[in-house]
Amino acid sequence: SGLVGSEMCIRDRLLKEHPEIPHYKEEVVCFMSEYKDRSYPENERYFNRELYMILVLEGRSEILLNGEFIVIEPDMLLVHGANYLTDHLYSSPDIKFITLSISESMRTNDSYLTQITAILLATMRQNKQYTIQLTAYEAQIIRNELEVLMHLLNIKHQFLFRRIQAACNALFLDIADSVSYTHLRAHETGAYL
Repeated sequence: SGLVGSEMCIRDRLLKEHPEIPHYKEEVVCFMSEYKDRSYPENERYFNRELYMILVLEGRSEILLNGEFIVIEPDMLLVHGANYLTDHLYSSPDIKFITLSISESMRTNDSYLTQITAILLATMRQNKQYTIQLTAYEAQIIRNELEVLMHLLNIKHQFLFRRIQAACNALFLDIADSVSYTHLRAHETGAYL
């Protein structure tokens, strides 16, 4: 299994091989995929140098994230920060998902986005989790926001950068909300006892 080295992370490689996918410079990449769209073989490893998120809409995927086994199923979000190594183990043929990648420079360029994502990533690390199980309602909200972002990335607009920043802020605020609610729900049901 080949390792995509630090010379080329997954985002750079995707943009090189698929320049048509929705993106803003090399700062933000957001696109929908199915099993047939995979641009990497089974059992390949790749390196993420940026904030990375996947929302699974249908099907199932199994990965190792820095050696930790993770299953992602419908209405689940995978979220992690920079410098993670992913071993792709398995995807079901009916898999359908949306991927979002935000560069560190984009993330740290906006103090609000920096703060939201830092709190979100710290909370997830503290809870030893990389995935968030969303309710069907939460998943639909996140999907709608990702679709708005994909649309923005495909248009030319004078204030495009600011609109992309605003869309990313709204998205991560809703994700942070979901993490808070999940935490509260777990406490109410005694799942953390």
